[in-house]
Amino acid sequence: MELAERLGYDSVWVGEEHFYCFGICPSPQLFLTALARETSRLRLGTAISLLPFENPLRKAEDFAMLDILSGGRLNFGVGRGIIPKHFEGFRRDPRESRARYEESLHIIRGAWSLEPGPLRVRGKILAGPLPVALPQTSAKAPPAHLPRAPSAWSRSRAPRPRDRELLPQHRLA
Repeated sequence: MELAERLGYDSVWVGEEHFYCFGICPSPQLFLTALARETSRLRLGTAISLLPFENPLRKAEDFAMLDILSGGRLNFGVGRGIIPKHFEGFRRDPRESRARYEESLHIIRGAWSLEPGPLRVRGKILAGPLPVALPQTSAKAPPAHLPRAPSAWSRSRAPRPRDRELLPQHRLA
């Protein structure tokens, strides 16, 4: 990555993969945090972070910390996932993918806001008032990168346009 930075590349994108050898990264937040220490300018992006398989508060914490440690270089791309091995491996029903994605997105947005008090959630994953004490992210929200859907099939599975605002709203100076 140091060479990529010296050659003038602007960003690096890491996908989240589980249970097969297509990719090498089950935890983009961990891998990108390591890259943040080795680079100073490259934007660090997820292509994509899979929301239906992990606790959304934990994801919000991990990516807020990555954003802080990288000096605000995070591009946070999210998705639902479509690979059957992911659903099988995490014991998730693929029919719940959209609901889990939307609920996770709501929770992450709420956790990254500066609203005082607990985050109120009524959902399947987490419910009730959730204590939220996340590290505040850096000064200016980076541009969102979410997958574009080229077909009717993939459009039905792609993030909705309103999801483009899924980035930390308030950051440290």
